[in-house]
Amino acid sequence: MTHAPQHPIAGTPPSGVLPAAARARPAHRAVLARDGVLVLRRALPRAAIDRLRIAVDQRYDELDRLSATHGPFAVERHLPPGWRYLPTAASFSLDQLATGGAIDGIAGTLANASVRDLVEAALGGAAGLLEGAAWVRRQQAPGNAPDWHRPHSWHQDGALGFDFRGHDAQTIAAAAPRALVTCWFPLVPCGRGAPGLEWVAQRLPTLLPPADLDDARVRARFGAGRRYAPALAPGDAVVLCGDLLHRTHVTAAMQAVRTSIELRFVRTPCTATMPA
Repeated sequence: MTHAPQHPIAGTPPSGVLPAAARARPAHRAVLARDGVLVLRRALPRAAIDRLRIAVDQRYDELDRLSATHGPFAVERHLPPGWRYLPTAASFSLDQLATGGAIDGIAGTLANASVRDLVEAALGGAAGLLEGAAWVRRQQAPGNAPDWHRPHSWHQDGALGFDFRGHDAQTIAAAAPRALVTCWFPLVPCGRGAPGLEWVAQRLPTLLPPADLDDARVRARFGAGRRYAPALAPGDAVVLCGDLLHRTHVTAAMQAVRTSIELRFVRTPCTATMPA
């Protein structure tokens, strides 16, 4: 499997440092409202991330054994009802970590690190985890990836559940993105030696039709000064609003594997609220 090298990304994205148990600063909320994205450096305790990485690695070992025995596209048939596995993205649903209390631990860690404040400020009220949209992902480096493995292309999380096939381009371009906020955080260093996350720091009031998500069109529409793909470390978190355009950042030179978790939040009462 081969990938063409991606364009260089200029600049440093706005970021903040959120010590544990601190409330998000007004300046952080303002950046998130303006750009739709904020990088939180050292927001999550490294010890908690390390424990989570161990649990995730053990789960991937189990999934790899199922894949070796039954084939990658048959893995989900051998999981308990409701559990999901996407071989093209090497992703499994977060509920597969529930037996070890990992989900409660993640929610508590995010709340204590003030991520809750930012999510609820962006949504305008109490937030809950969107069921069925919380994933653990493992992105292979291009030279090591199997043929069926693909990086995520440009997309908006606010398009979740939208029927693109049932609407023409004009209707899509008039549709507002779903109001949600994604919290994305790596369990390993990424963005340089391992695939990372790339985004366009510009708010978009409507969904983009599939044709406008082509990489050449995105680069032509949004200059390099609005596109970011920073190096991220375990403990960093990226908070993205649902209208924000983003994708996997990958280059041909990368050699390492990236493991990450993404959680999507919506206004309650859709799910249980984030803990206080």
